[in-house]
Amino acid sequence: MTVRLLAVSGLNLDGAWPGEAPDVGKALRDASAGLLLELVQRTLDLQVDALAVLGGLWDPGTVRSSTVDDVRAVLEAVPVPVVVLPDASESETGFRPHTLTTWPGTVHWVGGDATVEVEAGTGRVVAQGPLGYAVPPLDDVLALLTTRADGASASCPTVRPSAGRSDQPHPDEQPDHPAGVVEVPPLVAGSGTGRPVACVVTLDAGAHPRVEQVELSPDLGTVRTLDLGEHADVTSLTSALDDRVAACAPLDRVVVTGRVGPRVLVPPALSWEPSRTDVTIVWRDLEHVFPEAPTERTVQAELIRRLAGPGPDLARRHQALALGLASLDSEEATA
Repeated sequence: MTVRLLAVSGLNLDGAWPGEAPDVGKALRDASAGLLLELVQRTLDLQVDALAVLGGLWDPGTVRSSTVDDVRAVLEAVPVPVVVLPDASESETGFRPHTLTTWPGTVHWVGGDATVEVEAGTGRVVAQGPLGYAVPPLDDVLALLTTRADGASASCPTVRPSAGRSDQPHPDEQPDHPAGVVEVPPLVAGSGTGRPVACVVTLDAGAHPRVEQVELSPDLGTVRTLDLGEHADVTSLTSALDDRVAACAPLDRVVVTGRVGPRVLVPPALSWEPSRTDVTIVWRDLEHVFPEAPTERTVQAELIRRLAGPGPDLARRHQALALGLASLDSEEATA
C-alpha cells in the first residue's frame, strides 16, 4: 500500500495582513491567488495520489464569496481526491465560508470533530477535524491528517501544519519533530518568508513517511535586520533605516531589534516614515537602556533621576526621557 500526498498549509486567501505595509498586504493576497492555481499544476506534474490542504486555506473573517467560488472551481479541476481541513479558529466560528457553495464529490471537507476516511493511490488515509480529540481507529490506514498541533499518533504517521510564522525562510530540511510526524510549513506566512514550500509525502505501510519539499514560484522576500545598539541618536538611526529600506527588494521584512540607547526614539515616538510601502518594518525584542543617574543639580540630571531606572511603564519613561534630552540639547544648541 502506498499513497503520495501533496500537502500544503496556510494559503491564507484574502488575508487582511494588518501587520504588513499597505502594498505588502495586496502583494501577499495576489501571491495566494496565484499559488492556488499553481498547486493544481503541481498536483498534475508530480502525479500525486491526493492533495491535502491542512488549515489556513483562507481567512474566514475577510474571505470573499467570489473567492470561495474560485476555490471550488479550481479544486474541481484536480483529478485526485482533495482533503481540506479547516484550522481550529475557523471550526469554532459560526461562519463557515465553505457552506456558501456546493463542492464536487472529490473534495472532502473535514471540519469540527468529523473523521473522514479517503482512498488514494493503493492505500487509505484518515482526516480528522481540529475539534476531534480522540484518535480514530487507524487499522490499515497509512496516515492521520490533522490540523491539531498535538495530533500525533504512536501507531500511524501524522501529517499536520507547523505552528506559527517565522521571520526566517523555510528550512530545506524538516525541523525536529517526533518520529512519523511531518510538519507542513505555511505557504504564505507574511513578508520575508522566502519561497513558499509544499511537501510531497510518500506513505508506505510499516515505514516512516518520506518527505520531499517542493519550492513554489512566488518570492515573498527575505528578512533583513538592523541593530539598534549600533546607533546613539535619532539621526544615526533614521539614516540607517533609510539606507536599509532603500536596499530592500519588494516584500522584504526589516526587523529592528536590540538595545535602545538613552537618546534614541522608536515608534510611536519616532517621527519617521519609510520611503516605501512594499517593505514591512518590525520593531521587536527591544531593550531600553537608561543613562546612569548623575549627581549634579541640573535640569537634565533631575529629568534622568525622575524617569530612569526599573519599574512600571519602562518603555514610556525611556521615550519620555529621550524626548526630554533631545529638547534640552536643542535649547543648549540655540542658547
